[in-house]
Amino acid sequence: MTSQHSPTSRSRAVVAGVVIVALAASPRVGDAQEIAPSPTPAAVRCARPNVPATVVHAVVPDTPPIAQQQNIAGQVQIVVSLDADSHVVGTRIQSSPSAILNAAALAAARQSIFQTEIRDCRPIAADFIYVVGFEAQPAFSTSSSGEQLVTVVGQGTVTRAPDAAVVQARIATSAGTAADATAQNVAAFDALKAKLGALGIGGSKIRAMSSLAESPVPRPGQSYQYFRNIEISVDSVANAGHAAAAAASVASVDPVSIRYELNNRTPAFREALDAALKDAEKGAREAATSLRGHLGAVKQVIVVPDNISRPIVSLVPFFLVPVIGGFKEPVVGIPALEVHASATVTYAIKR
Repeated sequence: MTSQHSPTSRSRAVVAGVVIVALAASPRVGDAQEIAPSPTPAAVRCARPNVPATVVHAVVPDTPPIAQQQNIAGQVQIVVSLDADSHVVGTRIQSSPSAILNAAALAAARQSIFQTEIRDCRPIAADFIYVVGFEAQPAFSTSSSGEQLVTVVGQGTVTRAPDAAVVQARIATSAGTAADATAQNVAAFDALKAKLGALGIGGSKIRAMSSLAESPVPRPGQSYQYFRNIEISVDSVANAGHAAAAAASVASVDPVSIRYELNNRTPAFREALDAALKDAEKGAREAATSLRGHLGAVKQVIVVPDNISRPIVSLVPFFLVPVIGGFKEPVVGIPALEVHASATVTYAIKR
């Protein structure tokens, strides 16, 4: 959002979002993973067994002077790695409107305090997306003809339900010989394909890439490792949970996640851009009023970045729920996907 401060105000940086799950480490499900026909819920061992990650204290970043001078603003998405004790053990940039903002955003993320996710009464080490927003102030200038101008940055965001989903899984096997590691992996893959076939998923909807390598730290009977990364396309977003459950129920398959996607993002981007332009106009009008003038014609519009070219996805880890006698398929919450747009607009100010 554009600021409502006077032209002498400095740029402000604000925390623009909370953490959302991106990637998560998890304990292995184990070999006994068949879905029980009539599961009985396991007894709850704590008052709140499942709690999403939260921000305990968000540090507001310092906007770099050059970003203030050039009116650079926008949202920086950071992958924050937390250990099970909620300590920040790593950060990296996932997306950014400008490299000028990256160092300040990373520093703020490292200094912020988080509470990691609680799953089944246990804190888990995980990676999360943390969003830091930098908000620009109106910038005043004078054209060569003596016309007074104001430049503002408008932000727009809309949410959409995903229109596609892909289940991601990995089969990892190890054995004393390459042949045995390969055979175990092939057997697990065949079992997975059989379960997916029962759901009507087969052929080109299952893509796999595999590799065989010697173990970096060989253990008795585990000299070789065979990995097979799998992507499973589903015919509808609602069926992604069933395919993920089929994958998670096969021994040696771990981890499993669902990648939700928005492929038809053009209409959403246009709506977000319209919201950004309205936001820019509101900020410019307030800036003109602060100078006892009123808003004139639009002189220039720059859309940065062009978000329509960026993939819009959310990666959600998938786990079977342990119950007495086995495991059951959880109710999968389908995430809403955010589409962002930013517009830098220059207006004339009339007196």
